[in-house]
This record gives sequence, C-alpha cells and structure tokens, in this order.
Amino acid sequence: MDVGALALAVCGAYVAIAIYIAVVVHPARLALDTGTMLAQWRASEPPSFKILVSLAIFAAGCGMCRAWATVDWAWIVGVVLMLSLVPYALLVQRPINRSLREMNSNSATIETFALLRTWSRIHHGRLAISSLALASFAYRQVLSV
Repeated sequence: MDVGALALAVCGAYVAIAIYIAVVVHPARLALDTGTMLAQWRASEPPSFKILVSLAIFAAGCGMCRAWATVDWAWIVGVVLMLSLVPYALLVQRPINRSLREMNSNSATIETFALLRTWSRIHHGRLAISSLALASFAYRQVLSV
C-alpha cells in the first residue's frame, strides 16, 4: 500500500468531516433554541473531537513515512499542517469546549450562543489548515504518479 495515498485519503476524510460539520451540522445547530443547541453540541462534540484528532495524527504519520522515504518538501508541509491541528485543538478549541460543557442547558444564554459562534470560527480554522494539508498531499501524490 502506498502510504502517500493513504495519507491523502485520511486527510481527505478529515477535510470531508470538517466540511460536513461546518456546512451542515453547525448551521443546523445554530437554528435551534439555545438550550437545545447546547445539548446537541454536547452530544456530538466528544466523539467528533476524538475522531478528528485521531485522523490528524494518522494522516500525519502516513505523510511522515512518505516524507521520510522521498525527502520531499510537499509531504513535510502536509505533515506539519496536520500535526499543527492537534495543538490547535488542545490549546485553542478545548478551552471553548470546556466552557460550553460547564454551561447549564436549562439556563443557556446569549453567552452560550456567542461561544458556539466562536467555536464555529475556530472550527473553520481547523478546516482551513486541514485543507492546506490536503492540497499539499494531493499536489505531491498526483505529481509522483
């Protein structure tokens, strides 16, 4: 199995999930009343957080194997971008997640809505970073075939 193709596929899965969250899930969530919105976010956030971090690490690992074998800058750029998603999630997104988890769904306020909007902007940052990694992996994978 070509680890470069695997890195590209896993990174593509990350981007696809991030797009789905950004375009479908979160806008639908924002249309709900604040308490329901928070309850829905709480139910979906822990599994999606774990899945996205796992995919980022796996894609970076596959890309690293390919970068090691080819010593190619495009693979290295993609690996660095995918690995940057982990501290981004832990240092930037996790504090927002913690604040949202600590809020009471029954007494959700405009602050809850504002935090969920902030969460959305941060998620769009993850989408942008992963899309750049995908472009880097795709660029090199297509040219190497």
